[in-house]
Amino acid sequence: SIEYGYVTGNNTEVAIVNYRTCWSGTGGSNSEVYMLDSNGDLVDITPDSTRLSQAENKKFFDGFAGHGYFGINESNLIFTYPIYKAGDSNASPTGGMTTITFKWNGEKFIYDTISINPSAH
Repeated sequence: SIEYGYVTGNNTEVAIVNYRTCWSGTGGSNSEVYMLDSNGDLVDITPDSTRLSQAENKKFFDGFAGHGYFGINESNLIFTYPIYKAGDSNASPTGGMTTITFKWNGEKFIYDTISINPSAH
């Protein structure tokens, strides 16, 4: 899916691309964020921090096992993913959802806040 919106504060529209891949039944997902620069070239502005492994950034990716996606909420870029607990199957996470909000600093997206919504399980 593709979502368009304004999240950089400079009236430049961005495109958020969320897509699914399936390697050997894993059902993975990928998300990227793009904008056009002043020359009309497509630029990948996906936050670098979302490409870190769980071991590198436990605070933001505790329980992360994929299936995350970018979106726009109130002119903010957000990254949302299900929280997997030990023993959860790939299709049935039981730990709730994590949402990370990013802010544009004029050059790139940086972490702003994290919200963890535990499930009722």
